[in-house]
Amino acid sequence: MSSRNSLRTTAFDSVQRTEQRRSLQGLSAYERHKKFVSDYIKYYGGKLPTPAKVETKSDWDVVRENHKFLWEDDFDVGNSWEAKLAKKYYDKLFKEYCLANLTRYKEGKIGLRWRTEKEVLAGKGQFSCGNKHCSGQQGLASFEVNFGYKEGGERKQALVKLRVCPDCAAKLSYSYSGSLKRAAGQAEADSPDVAKRQKVSSPRADAGGPHGARESVCEQRGEGKSDGRQRSDKDEAPEGHSGSDAWRGDRQESSEPTQEEEFEQYFKDMFA
Repeated sequence: MSSRNSLRTTAFDSVQRTEQRRSLQGLSAYERHKKFVSDYIKYYGGKLPTPAKVETKSDWDVVRENHKFLWEDDFDVGNSWEAKLAKKYYDKLFKEYCLANLTRYKEGKIGLRWRTEKEVLAGKGQFSCGNKHCSGQQGLASFEVNFGYKEGGERKQALVKLRVCPDCAAKLSYSYSGSLKRAAGQAEADSPDVAKRQKVSSPRADAGGPHGARESVCEQRGEGKSDGRQRSDKDEAPEGHSGSDAWRGDRQESSEPTQEEEFEQYFKDMFA
């Protein structure tokens, strides 16, 4: 019986992967964000940050929301491909981006804090400017910030991303250069399609809890592109092939990506 359930789960997972791949192909990064968050909440609980309103539910709504209980005798829906994809994305969201208070940027002091759950789900600091007093969505650029904070009475440091619009990026580097320097070979800062990454170090940060404001002095250092050439297997492989090679074949070309690799393909333009 267990083997039959296992085969049924595998078959369901394979069909779901194909359907999900088709449905995700035409979605933008923000649309994928909303879908993954919605899927996570569907499988693992919680709620989206929506305005309070009175909702009426039909019998069909109740059945649809709790449909996973109908499947528990056969397989665990939490192990489905869709649920795993949603959880993988949700786990990456927290402590990936931070928010900044730039009101004292002219003094070289920038307050940093973690995003609240509501801000994470809404995409604040990821798909809109990470300055808590700005809601810009165009030309966002990412900076790596050395963030010092206290958690559970222990002082910690983490390299997190601060994603800001061009105007707030200029404030971020005001104390040092007055404007952002573009890394060699990278696109304009106000390009909506290409986000540039520059590194910002903060040698000093005041502790005060993970959600409190911290002062930090940020120094901008542009990251250039590597000029090194990647060498493929063809560069080093001999021209001839042995008989065993012919039987073995090229596994890299014939094999499908692993689940982990496929998940990362969906996320690659969502954590710029």
